Amino acid sequence: LGPGVDSVSLPGVLMPELTGPNTSIQQLREMAATGDAFPMLESNGTVIGKFILRSVEERKSNFLPGGGARRIEFALELERVAD
Repeated sequence: LGPGVDSVSLPGVLMPELTGPNTSIQQLREMAATGDAFPMLESNGTVIGKFILRSVEERKSNFLPGGGARRIEFALELERVAD
């Protein structure tokens, strides 16, 4: 993310068999519903800026016999706001 970048698309994959229960996507949806800006951090804790979560999309695949997904692909659309 450099100067002048106002929007960011972040794709990702969750593997519930490895990462545990799928509660992260629901938490992201709840954050998006507030319309509030949240800080984006690098893995070392450095704040990149504040962003509004505009959308959360998910696609489930590789289902277990009970109906749970083995693979959940997701995409986040973020919009930077002034600090």
